[in-house]
Amino acid sequence: MDEHLDDELEIMSEQARQRVDLDVEVFEQPLSVLCRRPAVTVNTDAPVEKAVAVMREHGFGAVLVTDKGKLAGIITERDLMMKVGLDGDAWRSRSVTQLMTANPDALHADDAVKFVMNRMHVGGYRHVPVVNEKGEPLHVISLRDVVRFVLDQFPKLVTNIPSRPSRGAPPWGG
Repeated sequence: MDEHLDDELEIMSEQARQRVDLDVEVFEQPLSVLCRRPAVTVNTDAPVEKAVAVMREHGFGAVLVTDKGKLAGIITERDLMMKVGLDGDAWRSRSVTQLMTANPDALHADDAVKFVMNRMHVGGYRHVPVVNEKGEPLHVISLRDVVRFVLDQFPKLVTNIPSRPSRGAPPWGG
């Protein structure tokens, strides 16, 4: 009896180790497959407080900054964390132009997915703007969007696994 159980366990273990290949053509798809929601924007004359309010309202980690309707910059939660000093509430009235990354790398909706992955990897970005041919913002691709896209390629491997077994309270008291 134990011999059969061992054989079954070995077969199951082998199946779990089998490699799942990802077709590289998946990354040739246009960025539009990642564009789920329109970009949120503020004008260059907006205070940082307005950018934060827009990010919170829409649940985005970035807001695009526009000048006359064209992309001028991006302000992200990382910018807020790294560039806002310990100046009390003074940050609220500062101009978004003081914190934004000016003239950020941007892509078009018909560019391939591989290009946004390249920009994120090489540039260290978590958000990449998508603009039209006139430079008007359309979307922002987040790292979360890319991870979701990649994981969607492996539905059985990723989404059909049992939940993590309970290990009790962590030893550090969380």
